[in-house]
Amino acid sequence: MRIEALQKESVQVEDEIAEKQHYTRQLEHVLLRLKNNQLKFDAHMVGMEEAMNAIIKEGNEVRLLRRGLDAGLAKAIAVLEETELALASSRKDRQVLIEQRRSEVKNAVMLKVLTHSLTHSLTHSLTHSLTYLLTLF
Repeated sequence: MRIEALQKESVQVEDEIAEKQHYTRQLEHVLLRLKNNQLKFDAHMVGMEEAMNAIIKEGNEVRLLRRGLDAGLAKAIAVLEETELALASSRKDRQVLIEQRRSEVKNAVMLKVLTHSLTHSLTHSLTHSLTYLLTLF
């Protein structure tokens, strides 16, 4: 009896040992998966950090480019305003010159008419005077 009890107890202990060994293998498997996952997660985090650093760098470059564009825009606006002022002044000068030329043309036409009129009048007067003088002789 005692031997049977010990044999029975021995079988139970062996079963418990087998269960604990099985449980230990399961835990070791889970631990191995966790370590693999941790490595993958760490690699993923490093990749994310690199991406974040690249984004920050690119954002700084974009800000720098934006400043350059803003400066260029300000310069272009200043040149545009200067050109508009020069154009307005040029238009005013050209308008004054056109008015002067119109006045000169008007005066020239009037002078021509007057000259023609005087020439015609003098010719008529001279002709009349010569005719009168010829009749005297």
